[in-house]
Amino acid sequence: MCDKVVEVERALDDVRDMLVSACTDGTDTWRSEWVRIVQDVVKHDAGWNWETFWKMVLHVLQEQTLLTKSPHSTFPIAPPHLRPPPAFTLARIQACVDDFVKRDRLEAEPDGEVGVVVGAVRDLLARSSALNTE
Repeated sequence: MCDKVVEVERALDDVRDMLVSACTDGTDTWRSEWVRIVQDVVKHDAGWNWETFWKMVLHVLQEQTLLTKSPHSTFPIAPPHLRPPPAFTLARIQACVDDFVKRDRLEAEPDGEVGVVVGAVRDLLARSSALNTE
């Protein structure tokens, strides 16, 4: 996904330049529009984008930690002997979140669509970690 985002950004350099030049107030207000455009093109080109990815992660995290089947799920929750240990899953997801929020592309702005989903993942990780330590 990271490579696809960079590929789309490079292909849309002229659009970014237009957004920057249209922003005459000297602020970075153009960035949220840029992220939205890039994510929209990535979704149409690749079939998914960061929002889709993080919604899938949230779905898995909810089912694994809360052990409740989502109403949108087609398949039953896998039995415990077919799932990795919760600590393994939580650690991997936490590493992904940590890497993602360090990206310099501002996709995880708290008020953006992706940021809201990543925030929900972080909240559930925190609650799940607390449950696993009790």
